[in-house]
Amino acid sequence: MRKVIAAMLCIVSVLSALTACGGKDDNAPGNAYVPETDYPLMYEAATDGLFIAECETGYYYLWGHFIFYADKETMESVPLCNKPDCRHTEETDSEKVYYCNAYLAGRSVLPFIQYYENEIYTIEGFNATEKREENCLVKISPDGSKRERLTKVPQNAVLAIHRGYLYSAINGDRVTDGGKIVRVPMDQPDTEPEVIFESELDSSTFYLYAKGNYLLIVNWGNMDASQTFYSRVYTCNIQTGETVQLLGEEEGFDGYPQPVLSHSNDDRLIYDKNYPMESLDDSIVEENVLYTCDLNGKNEAVFQDFREKTDKFAVKISFDGTYYYEEWVNGMLDEEQQKGRQFNVYDREFHPIYRGNMDWLPGFGFYKAIYGTGPHVFFKHDGVIDYVEKSALAQGRFEPKRFAEDPQTPPITIRY
Repeated sequence: MRKVIAAMLCIVSVLSALTACGGKDDNAPGNAYVPETDYPLMYEAATDGLFIAECETGYYYLWGHFIFYADKETMESVPLCNKPDCRHTEETDSEKVYYCNAYLAGRSVLPFIQYYENEIYTIEGFNATEKREENCLVKISPDGSKRERLTKVPQNAVLAIHRGYLYSAINGDRVTDGGKIVRVPMDQPDTEPEVIFESELDSSTFYLYAKGNYLLIVNWGNMDASQTFYSRVYTCNIQTGETVQLLGEEEGFDGYPQPVLSHSNDDRLIYDKNYPMESLDDSIVEENVLYTCDLNGKNEAVFQDFREKTDKFAVKISFDGTYYYEEWVNGMLDEEQQKGRQFNVYDREFHPIYRGNMDWLPGFGFYKAIYGTGPHVFFKHDGVIDYVEKSALAQGRFEPKRFAEDPQTPPITIRY
């Protein structure tokens, strides 16, 4: 169980990243990021899901059971509801709260929100009309005034809307019809799903990224007969259906690969072949090398070698198309050792523009960084979201500001 948890934390904790040297091969130019139709993988918050969605003027985000909107200029947040008499987060009546346009009843455990073709898409976990639990993909207008339930989605699915399709990675086992990735057209979401990928494992957990013409599939789980834990990474061409295994030993292994993608127009992956989450010192030094390859798995090369730079921390690299972000992490160290963590920023040529420690992170806290393509970097930690302006980072300053705190939503009794 400890290995499974460690795998989840490490595999899905790293977001984004492509090198600045895109090749002119069969991947280009179809892999260039298209904001209107592509999955916004740079807004992933690892194990905390996708809870921030960028639009032209601001950010929509999930916090508590509500959708909020913040303007990019002021960064001030308001519930996505314009009803004059609505109490929003202060409403305590279990019937009236459903009338708030910003309220999402019984939302699924893993947050999901995406701004796609000028509409908001998210998950509602409770059918307020029929008063029953039911995970459903809903479409919401930009002002929050209109909401349409589109299609049911499995409770344990990881979702991505990308270039005309809704992709669902369904966790589970062969008996319960899990361990697969399916898709349906966004204009016909209730049609029979098309199976894109089926796991070879008897029980599976997925994480899913989409970039251009490719899906990056992280699949870990067990084979019952051998009682062996596996962690594998695949790349799947969504146009041809060709699937290639990039990482993961056939016989199982102790480390966990961490693949990374980005919004940039480059056609490269950055990844760590063996992420020793349970090791304290020496093995991290030995394995602390990041590699790069094409999205189809070809042309592997060393991206950065960190073995001489840190003797305690693994290094994560993310790329938002303009800046690289370097994070030093090791969840196995105690509070005193954690003070050695660093957060560094580089330009496209990997020249340093900011170097700093993580004294801004309270105590022994852990955080999820959301880099995005907008003008801000977000840090979710300890029940709050802070942000830093990228323009300040470019000038060598790190000035965190408070974006949101956990709303003190009154307790609401759902009536079945």
